[in-house]
Amino acid sequence: TLAQKEAIAIDYSQVIAASTHALGLAQTGLEQYTEAAKNLKQAITMWEKLGNFYELANAHQALGNLENKRKQPEQALEWLQKALELCMKTPPSNQRTWLESHIRETIDEIPW
Repeated sequence: TLAQKEAIAIDYSQVIAASTHALGLAQTGLEQYTEAAKNLKQAITMWEKLGNFYELANAHQALGNLENKRKQPEQALEWLQKALELCMKTPPSNQRTWLESHIRETIDEIPW
């Protein structure tokens, strides 16, 4: 998108990571799973470089949700377990409590 290109031009890493992450979420909603996975994995790489454990956990949760929608429960659980691990590395806050709950709810949605 134009916003992503402008962010890249000025090296605004947070905006690039957030927009790539958001694009992956939108693509998941549109059932464009291959492109969504690509963008979410790219966002994970960016969040790792930025050291943002909250968004890193959030992106892992999104990939777990995506794999669940693809009917890949084992892969979904792997991503979601990693999401929980990363979530617990964030300082206690209402935001962390919400994300932890959201991850656990996504795990509960996996059909076994």
